[in-house]
Amino acid sequence: MIRFLDRKRIPTSRHTDVSYYPSSKNPLTVYQGQLSNARNFLLWLDKTQEALRSTISDLNVYLEANNVTSRRGPKGATSGKYKWYSQQLTLLESINGFESFVKQSLIVLTDLIAQFLKHTRFNGTVDVSRLIESSTPVSVGKLLWEDQLFHHPDSIDDATNKLIGAKLYTINRMTEENYPRGRALLCAFQIRHTLSHNCGYVTQSDMMKFRHIRFQVDQDQLIDPSKDQLGEAVLQFLEREAELFNAFLILETANSLNRILRSNGESIPWSKRRDFEILLGRSSNWDNLPWAQ
Repeated sequence: MIRFLDRKRIPTSRHTDVSYYPSSKNPLTVYQGQLSNARNFLLWLDKTQEALRSTISDLNVYLEANNVTSRRGPKGATSGKYKWYSQQLTLLESINGFESFVKQSLIVLTDLIAQFLKHTRFNGTVDVSRLIESSTPVSVGKLLWEDQLFHHPDSIDDATNKLIGAKLYTINRMTEENYPRGRALLCAFQIRHTLSHNCGYVTQSDMMKFRHIRFQVDQDQLIDPSKDQLGEAVLQFLEREAELFNAFLILETANSLNRILRSNGESIPWSKRRDFEILLGRSSNWDNLPWAQ
């Protein structure tokens, strides 16, 4: 092994070699695959523990029948410790994955509609040094969003408003229908913060932030994704939220393009429709756009 101090290169692997994330261009498909693998990982750990206990039990029956000292299986406390740890890591990755899903969705959407965007909306957004340092062609979407953080519904709203003139959350004037979703998303991001920066330990500052969004939590204790099925509840919420966000992007992108294209008397080549469907998904909303054969 080369000491880290002596290294000059960080190893990487292709998606196909790792086989954890789906090799799809559609951000929603990738995120759904990530959540599925996260659940399968936890299920695999549980089944492995069950199989180990069953094997030890069968072995002990044989050993006792032959007057040989029996073997002890995995300790309950040890299993519980690592179950908590694996669920903490899985939950953290899944929340981070939601942010990545939002970011990748914005990137592919931007590249799809870049020619129709009002450039004045993005003044000061791009770091010019990145253009200078880049030795390869850079997408507009990556320039705009790769460096951005989306840890708050407001930052997501700001990005979609610039792109397609629509907001999904609008926290400050949330409707009764959307408020629980915005509140839950804020809580998920706060859980991510606590897991990332405090190893799951709820500090006084964390506790106050949770209470600000009307969630109760005990200070000086660890967030426990394995208790009361918290981890799975968050995963189910994020999976549904990703679906709603994707549907919102499709609807409002179609509406925005319709306004722009019809007011300018323009159309989109029919061949480009396949790109919209691959990257964002099939939808009858695309039917309303002025396509040119």
